[in-house]
Amino acid sequence: MDDRALTFSYFSRDNGARLKPENLIIVVGMHDLTKIQPKDEYTVDRIIVHENYKIGKKNEPINDITLLHIPKAIDFSSGLVNSVCLPAPGERFVKNLDVSGWGKTLESGVGSDVLQTVQVFVHGDAECSKGNLKDVFRPHEMFCAGVRKGGKDSCEV
Repeated sequence: MDDRALTFSYFSRDNGARLKPENLIIVVGMHDLTKIQPKDEYTVDRIIVHENYKIGKKNEPINDITLLHIPKAIDFSSGLVNSVCLPAPGERFVKNLDVSGWGKTLESGVGSDVLQTVQVFVHGDAECSKGNLKDVFRPHEMFCAGVRKGGKDSCEV
């Protein structure tokens, strides 16, 4: 579907108030936020938050997924951006996944101006169904990836 962008549901709120589609612009093709570079911009006409999105008892997001509907299909022929394919239910992941974003590179740090990428190791569901993750990991909604102690993850690339 080239008329939608995927994001997390927490994004759909600004200080507790629901964001409005007319206040959003999707920018594709950006790599360095400090430089002028080729990019495409798309308006959003609808925000579709997962119908069962909520914050759980341990302050963890549940069904944390939102689709942003774009009235004009994204142009993938420019070479600036690629689509992401989501796995089918029960489909097994490869051993490593690439995660990217402009988030913090340290827990106490600030966001990065340059798109960061890190490769994370995918574990079996049993690994995240024990220990301190057992109360928040839901294998039918999540996949288990990263390093338990040390290393890089999608929060600190």
